[in-house]
Amino acid sequence: FLHSFILFYLKIIGGSDGKLIILIFITHPIIFLSLNFIFTFFLLLSIFYILIFISNLAQNNLLKKKGSFICFFNSNLKFSAAKRIYIKGFYKFSNFSKLCDSWVEKNLVKSLFLIYNIEKDRIQILVQFRPPLIIFVILSYFTIYFLKLVV
Repeated sequence: FLHSFILFYLKIIGGSDGKLIILIFITHPIIFLSLNFIFTFFLLLSIFYILIFISNLAQNNLLKKKGSFICFFNSNLKFSAAKRIYIKGFYKFSNFSKLCDSWVEKNLVKSLFLIYNIEKDRIQILVQFRPPLIIFVILSYFTIYFLKLVV
């Protein structure tokens, strides 16, 4: 609980995701709560988050979205190789015409740099992909719960 509260307070995990993690540790029976449980929970949460990072990185490198990133990086030469990997892992180019209130909840507009994608015949904008952390939190908790029943 204290670890979750510190992460929530420091804004590393925030919003409803942080509240859900705090709620899980408050309602979890104290008999089964151990340092090993907490470490395994955050390890699984990190693994799920890294898997989303790798899948988004693979999509941005292997699929036809590569042209927009090449154009973006050519106009911004200051990016190091590590920052380029970070941007390809946590950001994506999306069609500018898709901007609406419900869409913005899943994606965060991070740049007003517009790119015209010739392949898709669309104007695109760089957005930050927000993975569904609540699903990762629930999957991490239930994975540990079922592993404890098996072991």
